Amino acid sequence: MRLALLALLMSVCLCAQQASLEGTTVDSLTGKPLAGVHISLISPGVDSDVPEPDDAYGAISNPEGHYSIGNIRPGTFLLRSQHNGYVYVSGKDSPAIPAVTLKPGEHNTGFKIAMAPEAIITGRVTDEFGDPIEGVGVQAISIADPQPDNISLLRDDTDERGEYRLTGPPGRYYIEVSGWTPTLRDGIPEIRTDGSSTAPMANTYYPGTLATERAKAVEVAPGQELTGIDVHVAHRRSIKISGTVTGGPPGKLPDATVTIRLRHANQEAHDITGVNADGTFAFTDLAPSEYHLQASLSMPDGNSLLSPLVKVTVENDDATVTLPLTAGETVAGTVRVEGSSPGPDWVVRLAPADYDGTAPKAAEVGPDGSFILERVIPGPYRLQIDPLQGDDYVKSVRLGGTEVLDRDLDLTNAANQTLHVTIDRNGGEISGVVADKEGQRSPARGLIVLAADPNSFSTWRTTQTTRAQFSLHGIRPGKYKLFAVDSFQFGNLTSLDPLKGIAARAQEIEIQQGDRLTHNLTFAERDKTGAK
Repeated sequence: MRLALLALLMSVCLCAQQASLEGTTVDSLTGKPLAGVHISLISPGVDSDVPEPDDAYGAISNPEGHYSIGNIRPGTFLLRSQHNGYVYVSGKDSPAIPAVTLKPGEHNTGFKIAMAPEAIITGRVTDEFGDPIEGVGVQAISIADPQPDNISLLRDDTDERGEYRLTGPPGRYYIEVSGWTPTLRDGIPEIRTDGSSTAPMANTYYPGTLATERAKAVEVAPGQELTGIDVHVAHRRSIKISGTVTGGPPGKLPDATVTIRLRHANQEAHDITGVNADGTFAFTDLAPSEYHLQASLSMPDGNSLLSPLVKVTVENDDATVTLPLTAGETVAGTVRVEGSSPGPDWVVRLAPADYDGTAPKAAEVGPDGSFILERVIPGPYRLQIDPLQGDDYVKSVRLGGTEVLDRDLDLTNAANQTLHVTIDRNGGEISGVVADKEGQRSPARGLIVLAADPNSFSTWRTTQTTRAQFSLHGIRPGKYKLFAVDSFQFGNLTSLDPLKGIAARAQEIEIQQGDRLTHNLTFAERDKTGAK
């Protein structure tokens, strides 16, 4: 009898710990209830080798748009909503598939899911003669989410009229027509003397550009049919970037090399070629895109001569560049500390603004605040002083008499410019606790962001919470946006781009010199309705 009662009590306790989720589904344009939406809660473990028990839960919304899911094991789930002709639309700051966390015994009511009518993009694909092309792939690449695993949200193949129709989430897209090789009759190559070509057709972006950097974006709203997005494609010819390496000791140019790098969205590649005795070099059979080139020559003393990084965009025509080798310039400067003297171990560091460029440079700061940076290759750099401690902050950076704080340092003519840095030791501090919406300390590890300009990452400072607490020191006086996010709720953040919208509408705070402020935060919420 006691065992039976114990089992019954345990069953009651376990049931009491189960969670539930209910709410309504609506049309995001009209706000009216939407019936027949399939809502799913899926544990991340459902795709693992050893699925957890009770991995998936579901419900269908009724004519009033109401849905209810009960007896849910507490945890974090991916929420999916499906309805013919509709899509869940992620906002600027929310993932395509949102996450829902339910605590033991939590009954979340009023969870609203807004479904947007599908957007439609139509157009026609033609060749260089204006004739329709049948059977080629067309895809829309989302600008808001350029990660390789998510770029192809909308796809279609052209019909016999060369027409395509893409349906899916509203948003901003690049339209890409996939390249292909024309099929010859009987598979026998033709000998042509009229200048025509059977070369492969190139990947082409709307309205008809081969270089991805020149693609034109289109924007389509929920329920909108955007027509006339026509793409004209052409044969892809082999693009060549050639040039000349100058400078360096006589007779040593054959020992030099030139590196070329392709970097665009989900593409990254590089190649290296040698240099001829007359300094010439060439890269052939390149696809239209933007490339970064730099020449280097190793010297017997262990140092290297380098050229500045050169960026070249090629589309239809070949390009020619000149890469002048240099040992670099000497950049002298001072670090001045208001009301004090420089730290004993301070180091001035210059990091290339483009990490494809030359290696970082560093120099120790002397007792009098002076420093000398040797062999600085001309180009843009970013400045850092290490190790700033306590409430130290960089108050001013002047290059050649011009204030350049929070900007890249243009060291194109480094030998003729002096760098002056001013440090203030009385910056502001902000500390606090991150809590959930019930006011309890959040167990999730949060990311804290302090942004002077929501649109410029160079002005952002970030830190992680430790046991729900955070602290930022050495803050320059001014106005900032301060907020906290749970990165998991935003699709496991791999960059700060998805947080720009959050930063724009975050609370603004002003920090005076020497302030010691306390600000408790709650995690910024993504838009649960899915609307932008």
